[in-house]
Amino acid sequence: MESVLHDLRYSTRLLITKPAFTALAVITLALGIGANTAIFSVVNSVLLRPLPYPQPDRLMTMRFNQSVPDLDDIKAQSQSFEYLGGSVMQALDYFGESEPLQVQASLVNADLFKALGAQAAIGRVITDEEDRFGGEPVVVLSHGFWQRHFGGDHGVLGKPVQLSGNTYTVIGVMPADFVMPTEAPDLWASVRVANPVAARFRGVHFLRNYLRLKPGVTPAQAQAEMEGIDGWLSEHYPEDNRNRHTVLLSLHDRVVTNSRSALLILFGAVGLVLLIACANFANLLLARAASRRQELVIRAALGAGRARLVRQMLTESTLLSLVGGAGGLVPAMWGIDLLTALKPANLPRLSSIGIDGWVLAFTLGVSVLTGVVFGLLPALNASKLEAGEALKESSRSSTGGIARLRAQPACRVGDRACACSADRRRPSHKEPSATEDDRSRVQSRGFDHHANRVARSPLSRDPKTDSISATRPRVDQLDSRHSSSDDQRASDERRQRDA
Repeated sequence: MESVLHDLRYSTRLLITKPAFTALAVITLALGIGANTAIFSVVNSVLLRPLPYPQPDRLMTMRFNQSVPDLDDIKAQSQSFEYLGGSVMQALDYFGESEPLQVQASLVNADLFKALGAQAAIGRVITDEEDRFGGEPVVVLSHGFWQRHFGGDHGVLGKPVQLSGNTYTVIGVMPADFVMPTEAPDLWASVRVANPVAARFRGVHFLRNYLRLKPGVTPAQAQAEMEGIDGWLSEHYPEDNRNRHTVLLSLHDRVVTNSRSALLILFGAVGLVLLIACANFANLLLARAASRRQELVIRAALGAGRARLVRQMLTESTLLSLVGGAGGLVPAMWGIDLLTALKPANLPRLSSIGIDGWVLAFTLGVSVLTGVVFGLLPALNASKLEAGEALKESSRSSTGGIARLRAQPACRVGDRACACSADRRRPSHKEPSATEDDRSRVQSRGFDHHANRVARSPLSRDPKTDSISATRPRVDQLDSRHSSSDDQRASDERRQRDA
């Protein structure tokens, strides 16, 4: 644990010292992870999250709508369903303010709230006694409508509401988190009271239906029972129910069936965006590892194994991806707000879309996976070191390369030749004797002759020693030749004096 904390501290210091690289990597990942987080929040709310009702697995619906009389007959004959709720949306005129306002009302039967397991937050819902032809006109308000038009007044119960020329009495207010499976009504009223003409006709199949299975009943059993009920309805009411075949579906599947394909395609598209961002992230890590090669070589020479270097570099890439994932939550929230503001018609449950624990877990998982998977290849590539070769390359780069090494001996020869030439031209303070003058001319001609040979002779490289070969006479050889010539002349002079 201590070594992991040490790696984290070291990685943090390195990333702080390279702000441009860190910012570019974080922004790249934030855009890719943020887009995936936003779309996953939609997929999670619409496709993965269960419906917000008690025991949602027991909720069923029919593929086709039903009429009020048919729904009553199915309820009377069925042994599989506990409740059979129905609903239809209808626009009504609300006269509670200075000017009439059109509101969306859900006309329902009394079983709707029982099937969905919903209770009012204030007051109560519509009962069987109120859901009958000629019954008392009552209305249940949504939480939003109550806040907008009644200011959240808890004394709203019993107040009259004018809807399309009829007076309804407020009996309840639904909770803020209650939503219908596919609609967003402002209020609820009895279908038999608000629209009795349509409710009486068996051929008007206008009710969306929400069915709750009895405990222990399977969808297959309910489907088999419905086939018998379809035959009974077709036999007794052939004009309205001939060739009608009821197909039962899970309510969750029915809600998401129109949006599942589009959401999955969109999720795949943003997944490709994340792959592109990860590829760019990996390229940044490769470039960063190349610039740190000398550091890694030194660490390897000091005893750090390849596994230790890989772990350090994976810690850096994972830390970067985690910071990028945290930064991606900001564009994700912007994307969710934009999506809910647009209100796509075929996207249900918009009000439930948001960032929750599952979305945060998804973001964390994607960030860690990105850091490990796309940081592994750069880490393995950078840790594949041969200390001798790497240090040799580093030494060559610091001294200017092999060309500079080859030029150094020639430069030294030129320096010595220039120094000797300057000494030869320097004026003397005493007049030399004839012997000294002759000696100077001889030495000068001899040295010039050898210097010219040095200047004309080519350079060659010894492939075994990787150094400059001695095809040119070295300066120390020139010095030894001049010394032997002086000794020979001194010996001749002594023999002449003795003679």
